[in-house]
Amino acid sequence: MLRPFLVKAAALHSCDTVCYAKRSILSELQAGEAAAMYGMVNQGVRAFIVENFGETDWSEICNAVGLSDHEFEAMATYPDAVTYDLVKTISAKYDMPPERVLEVFGTYWVEYSGQTAVGQLLRFGGNDLLERLDSLNELHERIKLSMPHLKPPSFDFVELEEGLFSLRYWSERDGLETMVIGLVRGLSEQTGQAIELSQDAEPAVQDARASFTIRLVG
Repeated sequence: MLRPFLVKAAALHSCDTVCYAKRSILSELQAGEAAAMYGMVNQGVRAFIVENFGETDWSEICNAVGLSDHEFEAMATYPDAVTYDLVKTISAKYDMPPERVLEVFGTYWVEYSGQTAVGQLLRFGGNDLLERLDSLNELHERIKLSMPHLKPPSFDFVELEEGLFSLRYWSERDGLETMVIGLVRGLSEQTGQAIELSQDAEPAVQDARASFTIRLVG
């Protein structure tokens, strides 16, 4: 029987298709020396692995990365390199492309963070998918009140025509575009709004890191 992680990674809902650039991002998962990630994200990675594979697998992943402490303080900051190394190790351990690992984790993150203050803030952004996507920047500004060192991405959500939208994405971090795809999928599932989602071959605006086309289904 396939474990939940692999099932989630392989499944594409009949009314919710996702496409992204078919390329390896291992070379892009490089963090700048000054970049830092709050422990809440890494703790989410831990919860994801433990829930699907168990504590033993998580310990093996941490040992491979070189982490002596296998848990993270949610409000403490850790080098981005720790998160990137976790993704690379998980990719190798389960024989999955890193972009797929990030996408599946992005979907899981919506569920996981929903049990935290972040999830409460997200719900303040609205009840439907479009309202939540349009309020992502406001969400991050609220989070920064309690996490002043946060370096969140920024978004621009634009309606192209009825039922068709563009989500533009800016970030200081490389290689996390498919996590955005997972996040949008997670929000789609959470709000019950089926979508077709694809990453544009080239960003819709020149200075963006990436952009995504979203079409409402049904």
